Amino acid sequence: MSREKNDRSGIEAGTGAAAPAGGGKEISGTVAALRLDAVLALGFGISRARAVILIKGGLVQVNGRLVETPSCRLNRGDRITVRGRGSVEIAELTGKSRKGRLGLRLNKFKE
Repeated sequence: MSREKNDRSGIEAGTGAAAPAGGGKEISGTVAALRLDAVLALGFGISRARAVILIKGGLVQVNGRLVETPSCRLNRGDRITVRGRGSVEIAELTGKSRKGRLGLRLNKFKE
C-alpha cells in the first residue's frame, strides 16, 4: 500500500482502515450504549424510534436469531441483519468520547 499525498486536502492516502471484505461500507460514529436500537439507528441512518418499530415488527436478527427487544445488549463482532435492508457488523469499539459516548466502527453489507 503506497502513501501518496492527496493534493486537495493534504491527507495521506492509504493510511485508513481497510474496507470490509465483500464490498461493504465502513461506518464510524458514537452511541450512548451498545443497545440494539442505538447501533441499528447508527448503521442504517434511521431514528431510534424507527429502529424500535423494525425490531418489534420482527424484521431484525442478531447473529441469525430473531430479537424483539430494543434494549438487547450487543458485543464486538455481533452481526445485525434487517430483512430487506442488509446487515451491519460491529467491527471495532474505538473508545469513549469526552461525554462518555462509545465510539464504534461498523461494516455495512447489502443483502
